[in-house]
Amino acid sequence: MINYKNIKTLKKYLRCDFSIRSRKENNVTLKQQKLINKHVKIARFIGLIPYLDTNKLSNE
Repeated sequence: MINYKNIKTLKKYLRCDFSIRSRKENNVTLKQQKLINKHVKIARFIGLIPYLDTNKLSNE
């Protein structure tokens, strides 16, 4: 079950730089992908997941 509070589940659908994987990479339907996007964005807004990888920025 996808929920913005369940960070472990949401991280399965994110890349290492915290961007959302595509539908083809996740092997999910359009309805499921929209739900994933919605909950990832809520978790980012609340601060449970970062918007981007800050380590990547500091190395450049």
